[in-house]
Amino acid sequence: MSEMMYVMSRPCLLALISALLGCNLATAQSRREQERRPRPISVVEALDLDRDGEISAEELARAGASLKKLDRNGDGRLDRDELRVESSRSRSRERRSSKESSSTELAAPPQTLVAGVHRIGIEHEGKTRGMIIHVPADYDPAKSYPVVFGFHGAGGPMEGFHRRLSPLVERGEIISVSPQGLGENPRGVTGFNAFPRCTLTKADDVGLVKKVVAYLQKSASIDNSRFYATGGSNGGIFCYRLALETDLFAAIAPLRAGMLHRHPLPEARPHLSIFHAHGTEDEALPFEGGRAARDEVFHSARQTLALWAKNHGVKADPVSEPVADEIELVRYARGKDPFELTLCILEGEGHRLGRETVSKVDAMVWDFLRRQRKAPRSVRDGR
Repeated sequence: MSEMMYVMSRPCLLALISALLGCNLATAQSRREQERRPRPISVVEALDLDRDGEISAEELARAGASLKKLDRNGDGRLDRDELRVESSRSRSRERRSSKESSSTELAAPPQTLVAGVHRIGIEHEGKTRGMIIHVPADYDPAKSYPVVFGFHGAGGPMEGFHRRLSPLVERGEIISVSPQGLGENPRGVTGFNAFPRCTLTKADDVGLVKKVVAYLQKSASIDNSRFYATGGSNGGIFCYRLALETDLFAAIAPLRAGMLHRHPLPEARPHLSIFHAHGTEDEALPFEGGRAARDEVFHSARQTLALWAKNHGVKADPVSEPVADEIELVRYARGKDPFELTLCILEGEGHRLGRETVSKVDAMVWDFLRRQRKAPRSVRDGR
């Protein structure tokens, strides 16, 4: 009898296993489909272009263009799903994740850096400032390595530029440093103190970068003529602040960023190289300049490079060079000069770049940076 029951129950058991496997496969497939879908953008996210937690008069004036981003199905109207605002639980989870990335699992800075990924905290202004320092797997202390700082945009974690710079580290070409900005504002939006009236944070981020450079010079084999800085949006604006207030870098590569239309201007500044990439339809930091980021006024992308060309004593007119579909390079200085000034125009691109565009821009950035060296001070001063 028991054998008969066993024989009869086996098909049922197989059917049950098949059903469970089918359910799990369907669930996994559904999860993959959800991951492939772009994350819905809430109304607040669409309007708050500079990610400072408030909607400025300038952002309200651009509300029409910003809201078009919510029309995900392109039918010319916004339905309830497209107008869905993220729940407070979702937003608090994002803030908690951002805080955790900047404050947890941070080790003390080692006296000597070795190969690998180092999530460390450096004490600055009474706070532990998190960052990721990535050293090549085949790191050789007998060699001198260039260093690339990557500064995230408003609301971004340090992991963003760490991931973007990792391929260069893995090829043994650089040591990367990806600091975490602070979120000293009501919404906890992280960022860097990119200009004097910055509402994201009042931290001395310029002083932090100087401290990190000094640490690297003591703890790793560094090529002091090849410190570079790149960053997106708020991080890109911060690159210009570093260029105006320090003499640390051979080159900067601000992306989706701008330079303030007020003092200090680049006057009598040491000559450094600049690669500036900007979308012509950037709604947060307009390509043509104007008011943005809490009503600050920015130079246009072309004015910014022209001002640096004037500071560098460049006399020749800029030369345009199409390099790919919808991408044009405008060179303000190259050739016999010990520096390069290049504007990368991304035709039709907004503030959020597509993945393919990001890949192309990152390749051009490193191709540009790798050529730059910090000349002797007399040469950089134009003497």
